[in-house]
Amino acid sequence: MSTKKEETKKKEETNDSFLKKYWFVLLVSILLVVFIGMYAKNYVDSLPVTVDSKNVDGKDVIYDLDGDSYYADDLYEDLYATSGVSMEYNAFMAAVLNAYYETTSEMQTVASNMANYYIQTQGESTLVSSLQSMGYYNGISDLTTYYITYQKNLKMLREYYTEHYEEYAPSYIEENNQKAIYHILVKVADVTESTDESGNTVHTANPTDDEKAKLNAVLEALKTQDFEEVAKQYSDDGTASEGGYLGVLNDDTAASTYVAEFADGVAALNYDETSEVITSTYGYHIIMVKMPTKEQALADDTFIQNLNNNYTNMYSTILMEKADEVGYEIYDEKLKSQIQTELDAAKEEE
Repeated sequence: MSTKKEETKKKEETNDSFLKKYWFVLLVSILLVVFIGMYAKNYVDSLPVTVDSKNVDGKDVIYDLDGDSYYADDLYEDLYATSGVSMEYNAFMAAVLNAYYETTSEMQTVASNMANYYIQTQGESTLVSSLQSMGYYNGISDLTTYYITYQKNLKMLREYYTEHYEEYAPSYIEENNQKAIYHILVKVADVTESTDESGNTVHTANPTDDEKAKLNAVLEALKTQDFEEVAKQYSDDGTASEGGYLGVLNDDTAASTYVAEFADGVAALNYDETSEVITSTYGYHIIMVKMPTKEQALADDTFIQNLNNNYTNMYSTILMEKADEVGYEIYDEKLKSQIQTELDAAKEEE
């Protein structure tokens, strides 16, 4: 089924830009089960061994979607016996997303790159086992399918929170201290490492004359120029072309993402503040923190996912809006009950 909205075609990403754009996804282990673990966590304690369903020609139909019937046999009854309603919910989620959103060539490219990355870094046997635990039984080829679904899921969430931004995002940003982070890096080739009396690692830069001169030029430029313009001119980091912009993070996320000195620098800053020179194993950093703009927040995959995680019961509401548009009917009473529980809880959150 074609998408409800016109797709804007983009150039295919190179591997380098792919790794940069999807850094968060690549850092998240597939074993976390980005959607399934997140959105079906309330269902894993429900372990029915029979399927309440419609019967057609001797086969159990769990739900109809967009004119097609989805059968219990297709959900692998042995897995259903151990995973219960969560597996039905996951399959229903994927079916809705695939009915509503067209699989674009860009999605295919990104999913293929993601799959190749994980095959190279984790190994095929581990991935196949993980995929099976999520209901994907066609071998390693399902990894690409998984990441296509991932992108559609993220697209759905972004659309919803774009439309409902003022209802959810500003309070989330304030309560969770979300920061738009910028930085300038002056690389230093010679950085020594030592340990202070408290056992903390300390990095000491030993700059060349050229490296020292570049740092001084940065500090001088910051007196009269905008931070982002200075970053574009001087920073040795790959984000220089974007004015040193790293993304929207809070202190906890920064601590799990960046080296300790950099994360500590982020944590010490409030909105519209700039750090002193910070030394890490990479050299000299200068960090600036701002309040995220609406455009920055909505463009940031990490922010969208964390925002949705903050409203734990909203996902079913968002999914069912799409299901209503493509047409569905659920026959399994356990699945229907679990979704309704989520919908009721989401209303209480609003």
